[in-house]
Amino acid sequence: HFLAVVLFCCCNLSKCRKMLLKIEGVSPVIVNLVAIGIVSILIYVLTKPANVPTAPQNSNNQNNTSRGTPSSRQRARSTQTHSNVRDDSIDFARMTKTPPHMAKTSADKKVGALSSEGMLPFRHCCASGYEATNFSPETVTANRKERARLLSRILSIDKSTAPPARGSTVVVAIPSDEIECSMLRRVLYLLATYFNLVVVLSVTDKSVQTVKLLSRLRGVNASDLPLDVLPNHRVIVAHSITGRVALVRQLGAVEFVLDFDENMHAQLGRFGFRVLVYGKGEHGGGSRLGSMLS
Repeated sequence: HFLAVVLFCCCNLSKCRKMLLKIEGVSPVIVNLVAIGIVSILIYVLTKPANVPTAPQNSNNQNNTSRGTPSSRQRARSTQTHSNVRDDSIDFARMTKTPPHMAKTSADKKVGALSSEGMLPFRHCCASGYEATNFSPETVTANRKERARLLSRILSIDKSTAPPARGSTVVVAIPSDEIECSMLRRVLYLLATYFNLVVVLSVTDKSVQTVKLLSRLRGVNASDLPLDVLPNHRVIVAHSITGRVALVRQLGAVEFVLDFDENMHAQLGRFGFRVLVYGKGEHGGGSRLGSMLS
């Protein structure tokens, strides 16, 4: 096509020169330049590629993420992350091993894909149906009322915090010198039977073994905080505030963080996480978190 256009213009170049030379007082040099310019314009017009519409770039979400508040940026990242997760099913019935905290009813069938953080959804955990399986309806109702009072006190720390949905991921940090408390175990039980709970033990002495910490946390009576409610792998040891911050950021979609250190609010708040600091100004004996039930 291009060659045909060039030949056409070249054939008409001599005609253009003859027409211009007939004009009196016009230099041959100017005639040649004008003729070449006309031919060049014709070549450009005839060979110009057609305008192909391009797909608009999806930059609205990126712009909103960069300009929004920290909490909105976190939700946008979370939404984008979940949209990229493959919606594959996991056939646990064909596996030789299943997660120890997985409900038996879920282990016998295909389960939807794990969350973007790699955690088993709460509805497939033993903790989600623990009370209905092991207690009477009256006890379940009493526990529900006690849990509602506990959540009301926790959420009163920050009036702007909305009540989280059942099955949300919640992180609770506890100092290692406050873990031997029956009221604390009760708080953790009530939270773990309603949320996907992750407990972080803040330990300053690195020589302390995790097994001993777990034994102190659970106490003598195993029914206070059973493994089906809070499995061992959901209890993590951190030796610094930097470690606790890194853990929460790795989890990603966390509804809120319940911590005892005011510095966590500043460290995680800039990343869009909601941090509720409990036990402000309390330095007495026992557990500051457990005292929220008293």
